[in-house]
Amino acid sequence: MKIFSMSSLRVKRGNLLLIILILLSSLTYADKTVDPRIQTLKDIFKLFEKLPSRDLQKKELAAYDKQKAPLFTKISANIDYDHITFASFPEQYRQKFWKGSTGQKEFQKLLQEIIEEVAYPASQDFLKKVKIKYHEDVVKKEDIYIAKATVLFEAKNKDEEETEYELEFHFFQKDNKWVIRDIVFDEDSWVEMFRDTFLKFMKDNKEDYTKLTAEMNKTLEKAKRGESILDQNGDLSPSSSSSKPDTKAMEPAE
Repeated sequence: MKIFSMSSLRVKRGNLLLIILILLSSLTYADKTVDPRIQTLKDIFKLFEKLPSRDLQKKELAAYDKQKAPLFTKISANIDYDHITFASFPEQYRQKFWKGSTGQKEFQKLLQEIIEEVAYPASQDFLKKVKIKYHEDVVKKEDIYIAKATVLFEAKNKDEEETEYELEFHFFQKDNKWVIRDIVFDEDSWVEMFRDTFLKFMKDNKEDYTKLTAEMNKTLEKAKRGESILDQNGDLSPSSSSSKPDTKAMEPAE
């Protein structure tokens, strides 16, 4: 009895080739697998693009609010507002004005809403003006993973030059999920700019915490109505001091 025949040998060779192809395809797929932090960024940017337009906000505020709410929730789930709030408010004022966990929660709710109402729509506008190139390497620094991207502002005419900026997103793994703890735009840290702004306001206003939160509430209400929080020179008005990082991070330098 013949153990092997030419036909069975061809079948075995065919199976071997099939196995090799499957292995090669799996290796190719592995090479193209996107880093989970980069994928998180891409997912967030897609959510920004889905936000309702500012025109709708001006014409039909109720409809705008209804459409934005689930998108805001999904975006904010990827941002560590616990850390951002704690790290951005100076320690001496945390100890003095935050009594227990309630003080931080109230301040965090206000700060988060300002970021959502100001930075999220601004991000949508920002993404329309630029091209983004994601860096493949994610750098580990202590317990933070830094994902980088190059932002390209294309020249509007032949007399202008293209402008590039570096964006850094600082990720931290929290509850088995990658969340953003800081954003660095052109070497300016989001958290540090918040901290500097809060520190300056408190020093300029005799450490009046009540006044700070009142001004932040004014900024929030204006943003919710779709009103500009910039003064006539294009700078942030005093009542929008808390949102300085968002505006700067969304606009190219002059």
